[in-house]
Amino acid sequence: MTDQTVYLLHFKAKDKLLDSKKRQDLYSKVIYFFLRKRLNLDFKKIDLYKDKNRKPFLTIDDKPVSCSISHCNSHYFIGICFDQKIGIDIEDLDQKRNYLKIAKKYFSASEYKLLQEVSKEKQSSRFFLLWTAKESLLKILSNDYLPRSKDLFLDQLELLSRNRDLSYFLYLDKYLLSVVRQKK
Repeated sequence: MTDQTVYLLHFKAKDKLLDSKKRQDLYSKVIYFFLRKRLNLDFKKIDLYKDKNRKPFLTIDDKPVSCSISHCNSHYFIGICFDQKIGIDIEDLDQKRNYLKIAKKYFSASEYKLLQEVSKEKQSSRFFLLWTAKESLLKILSNDYLPRSKDLFLDQLELLSRNRDLSYFLYLDKYLLSVVRQKK
């Protein structure tokens, strides 16, 4: 299948804290159902597994398909793209955190400054835009060069975006979902 479309599968589980095995089984069933019933794909074998760094991998009839998984509370998202690498991250915008303290540890000086420039009410939104974009990009880069989050800052995001599409930010109620995909 040749398809640069990003498929985002969203579902809610009744239990917020599914253990790892139950989540893996649930992801596999959702992917299987989606591919078989929604895309009408005919395949003999589907395999979803994680490597030693817990990065998910999806194969369909032994052919790799890019897959990224993120969950927050009871919301689960699976991103699938057949011809491009994909990374996704979702965060709850209502989290009460000390954004500046976290940013000081994980953000570059220029990103930290961006947070300081806005009012306290807007810090949360700006923090999560930066955080989810970085997390999504790190999921793509994890097979190549895996920089520390603090070393991956806006200038590098801009440079890296020449080969990646960083244009997807979706607000869903009180959640922010970021999607990054590799360009052809």
